[in-house]
Amino acid sequence: FFHQPVLLQPVCTSLQPNPTKRFLDATIGGGGHTRALLATGARVLGLDQDLDAIRHLETDVALQPALATQQLIIEKSNFIHAAEICRQHHFGPLDGVIADLGVSSYQFDEPSRGFSFRQDGPLDMRFDTTRGVPAAELVNTLDAEALADLFRRQVGLEDRLQDQHRGHLRHAISDRGNSQ
Repeated sequence: FFHQPVLLQPVCTSLQPNPTKRFLDATIGGGGHTRALLATGARVLGLDQDLDAIRHLETDVALQPALATQQLIIEKSNFIHAAEICRQHHFGPLDGVIADLGVSSYQFDEPSRGFSFRQDGPLDMRFDTTRGVPAAELVNTLDAEALADLFRRQVGLEDRLQDQHRGHLRHAISDRGNSQ
């Protein structure tokens, strides 16, 4: 479980971490940004809704000293709850926030997560596998109009599709049972 942050140096240069600073890593994932911040002595509150990521970080031997001294605090949560969690931990004021948004390479590479297009696995596609329903259940139970509405509300996909492609999407969804 590892994610190499692409913009690590520019982020660290911009944040100028040091032992007097506190940062929120809103999507801690594999901990790449957090490790760099911790190396400077900064304190980090890391959030992630992926239980696999949390378990990996909590059992990482290299992070144990930072966890033991609360230089690093990790919470399983969506970043929408960041302000509340910061208050609960009396973690503030913040000197910066990192949010590396999107799917991690681990989530694509692990077939059981259901994000991969390269490997067979269940169609799940949830960051937090303890909440909501797997994508397979939605695709197999919702009608084409309900799925199009879901895309429009949750993903914004419907709004980005050109009119001529919307019909193709609805047709493909409607025909999904015919190809199985």
